[in-house]
Amino acid sequence: MSSPVPAPASAITPDPATDGKRIFKIALTGGPCGGKTTLLPQARALLQGLGYTVLTINEVVTELYGNGLHRSHRVPNRLFVYTVMHQQFFKEQLYLHAAREMAGTGPVAILCDRGLPDGRAYFEDWPQWERWAEELGCSFEQIRRSYAGAVHLVTAAQGAEEHYNLANEARFESTEQARIQDRRVFEQWQGHPRLAVIENGDDGFEGKLNRALAAVERIAKEALA
Repeated sequence: MSSPVPAPASAITPDPATDGKRIFKIALTGGPCGGKTTLLPQARALLQGLGYTVLTINEVVTELYGNGLHRSHRVPNRLFVYTVMHQQFFKEQLYLHAAREMAGTGPVAILCDRGLPDGRAYFEDWPQWERWAEELGCSFEQIRRSYAGAVHLVTAAQGAEEHYNLANEARFESTEQARIQDRRVFEQWQGHPRLAVIENGDDGFEGKLNRALAAVERIAKEALA
């Protein structure tokens, strides 16, 4: 499999030289059942209230499952990860293009329910993933740095086990598998200068969301500073 349309890293990266400090991306990431999808509309409302125009990119994996494309013996993981990667890449490319058209009236935030680096956590052959990225004109580090920041919501399977569930049809992990996957996802973002890790605490799920929203606001302000 080779990538269909090579594109430079700039295709998904806001450029300070041309975009100024008007456009930025934030990835909402983490392990299964961490609260990302619940956080997304709340984060959008928060930033809109602060005067940002906000675009959101829903989780590609959930979208593919909803459209009938599942990991299975008919769709091996290699093909599934490849499909997720390219759909996410081109979505971000199109949204960045739209953001540039919209940025004349104020800053634009692009909120992603999972970022491109997450996909590498679900694939054992990291060198192959990186070759696909190179065919798209990017290195892994360029992809990761295209996001102004990432908010990692720790899976409920770690510290809030009673709330872990398989309500999302794309979620299949046991609690132990979810904890392992959470760590693998974290490793993709480890080293990013604006990585916020939101753990499960005594303040419950609402408290967790409030801490995540505070992190989103902080990243947004730092991105435009």
